[in-house]
Amino acid sequence: MTNQPTSQIFTTPSLTSGGAWSLYSNISHASLPQDEYHVEDPFLWVDKRENWHIINHAYSNYQYDNCTFSYLSAHFFSQDDGVTWSWSSQPYDHIVSYDDGTSHDYVTLERPNLHFSSTGELTHINLAADLVTTGATGCMNRTSHTHFGHCNCDNCKWNDHAGTIIIVLGD
Repeated sequence: MTNQPTSQIFTTPSLTSGGAWSLYSNISHASLPQDEYHVEDPFLWVDKRENWHIINHAYSNYQYDNCTFSYLSAHFFSQDDGVTWSWSSQPYDHIVSYDDGTSHDYVTLERPNLHFSSTGELTHINLAADLVTTGATGCMNRTSHTHFGHCNCDNCKWNDHAGTIIIVLGD
């Protein structure tokens, strides 16, 4: 398992026997943007090739307008059994395309979690979403949940209706 800020990996010999959790590895954030970049809501899995992955919601308290280009997601990965970790930005972005040809530019998409086929292929991603505000409009004029005098892109959800988006991955 990983902790909420995705800075450590912990293991236990058994989930059912009440075994103690111990620190397995640390995840460096040194390569992440240092302008108040935050990650949260980790989802950890090991793929068919035994590479480890974590996807997260990502945000910055300094981004409050033109949210289409704000931080949204992060991907940490390890090719050595979760010991050494690398990072890449934006495994998913703000725009969701629908089967009818329309799309929506979401201001935030959070709490990522994945579904897999019986053969271990990724099939769907579930995301929590602000269903009203668009990334283009942002929430800079909002007065609640502000940081540094503005409502950052991540906090638009507090004033609107939120729901779940389920996206089919690949073809």
